[in-house]
Amino acid sequence: MIYTISRYYNTEERVAHMLSKITDQMIIRCRENIVEGVKEDMWKEEPNELVRKLDAGIRLKEAYQEQYRLTRRKLERSSSNGKL
Repeated sequence: MIYTISRYYNTEERVAHMLSKITDQMIIRCRENIVEGVKEDMWKEEPNELVRKLDAGIRLKEAYQEQYRLTRRKLERSSSNGKL
């Protein structure tokens, strides 16, 4: 939607740059969530809590990748139909 509507993010390079920034922020937030409250070594944290946090990061990555793929396919279909 941003790619087709936005005046600034209407090139592949600009959209790629924006997605790169979003990805970087997601990684930073996941890392902060994993080490949150851990003063020394994250491996000394309660195993169940650590696994929960790591699983949340993995699920976020998978959801992000799936949305990326869906959007990419949608853009490819719309560009092949002459809508872009």
